[in-house]
Amino acid sequence: MGNAIYLKLTYCTKCKRNVEMINIRYNKLANNRLAIEGYCITCSCKLLKTKVMPKSGVKRRKLTKVLKRKGIRIRIG
Repeated sequence: MGNAIYLKLTYCTKCKRNVEMINIRYNKLANNRLAIEGYCITCSCKLLKTKVMPKSGVKRRKLTKVLKRKGIRIRIG
């Protein structure tokens, strides 16, 4: 997985379609949930994707390791 960011596609309300995000970064919200912030590739509108963490399995463990390396602490559960 490396430094790749998980789930780069999200729905843009301005373009009315699923688009890829640019300038992506992980962000922890006030309720301790993980979100991905970025910008729409076509209209440069700010996008936020909140359903980031996989329910279980290998992808969740890999993503948790990447986030710990980046210094982002999250509540799991």
